[in-house]
Amino acid sequence: VTMGSTGVAGSEYLARLFSHQENLYDSNREIRLDQPAGILLKWPRKEWAETYRVHIASRRAKPDLYLDCQDSQIEVYNLIPDVEYSYNVYGVARDGKVRLIDRGKVNLSGRLRMIKIDSIYNVRDLGGWETESGGRIRYGKIFRGSEMNGFHNIVIDEGDANCAVALLGITADLDLRTSEESQGITTSPLGHNVKYVQIPISSYADYDGSQSLEQIVDLLLREETVYIHCWGGCDRTGTICWLLLGVLGVPEEDLRKDYELSSFSVFGIRDSHSEEYIGLREKIDSYPGLTLQNKIENYFIECGVAFEKIEELRKQMIEIK
Repeated sequence: VTMGSTGVAGSEYLARLFSHQENLYDSNREIRLDQPAGILLKWPRKEWAETYRVHIASRRAKPDLYLDCQDSQIEVYNLIPDVEYSYNVYGVARDGKVRLIDRGKVNLSGRLRMIKIDSIYNVRDLGGWETESGGRIRYGKIFRGSEMNGFHNIVIDEGDANCAVALLGITADLDLRTSEESQGITTSPLGHNVKYVQIPISSYADYDGSQSLEQIVDLLLREETVYIHCWGGCDRTGTICWLLLGVLGVPEEDLRKDYELSSFSVFGIRDSHSEEYIGLREKIDSYPGLTLQNKIENYFIECGVAFEKIEELRKQMIEIK
């Protein structure tokens, strides 16, 4: 079965949102446009089965998923697009015996991988964007999203933290907030096994890459999977992700889309026609280069990031389709 896109509506819908400039969320944050729709798996109900156990696996994606439920259907989230998954459904009888009762395959279309983590916001995989050289940004290397603690009543719960580590494989937490914003934490809310790195920055044209960009690149090269965030995962996070995707060769049209996708979060509209976005673009445009990627590359180099590190980042982050 080929399922629908894992993401949300595209730029046409964003344009309609921008034209209205309305608040997309109520004060209780009950509407969650920043989360994907689930994949509904169904199977025949068995009277003898007390519970059901679903095993979902793929050769191209790890780890396997093991899900338990009482009903004869379940919604599955956070799978990787364009990857074929196989699933087996087992019935668990009262005496503990387990029997296979159904199996199938599922393949997600699209490329956008929004992540469902109920207690935090605006979380998505940076992977899936195509590069102008014909490659694609790898899934599961960099995730971006909101803070997980702080002054804004956004606190990741234990179950979601375990999910982020076990299912997404996050090994490092890159916090772009100040110590005051983070309430002085020294360990990640994702747990002691996740490396916590705090690098406070400014956003857009005010960002001074000479103070931090090499540190950020070094962290990405060392760690298997990094979660990047500020408060909302929009401005400071958006600046870093825009630069990273740009130096990897993602075309500007898609850089705009990735930036604007944060409009579906609870933190308000992010429009690539805004003064903030244009200011960042004009700053980068002042650097030499025939293409935007060339200009961003020269910006990285001026900020102290060696060309060899840029090439290694591309090697790690880009896969050939």
